[in-house]
Amino acid sequence: MVNDAIVLVDFANQARRRSLPVKEALLEAGINRLRPVLLTTVTTIGGLLPLFLNISGGAEFWGPLCGAVIFGLAFATMLILLVIPVCYSLVYTWAREVAGTCRVP
Repeated sequence: MVNDAIVLVDFANQARRRSLPVKEALLEAGINRLRPVLLTTVTTIGGLLPLFLNISGGAEFWGPLCGAVIFGLAFATMLILLVIPVCYSLVYTWAREVAGTCRVP
């Protein structure tokens, strides 16, 4: 999940270097990185699901742990796709305002 967030922010930074506005850079990053983020989450959850559902038996200890990992991954994916772009936008807006007030005439 950390790698997904880093790649999303890096992709937005690359778009900003190409002179795209912050909003367009975040939209492009979100659209282009949506599939890889979702695929890594879905494949990990898919791998943990048989253990979580205790299909073959004997996973009474591992089931709750897998449940925590599965729901943590799902929650972290939503954070990456929704909260990270909002925070990125807020930081750029804040930095632009601070830079504007600190200019020396």
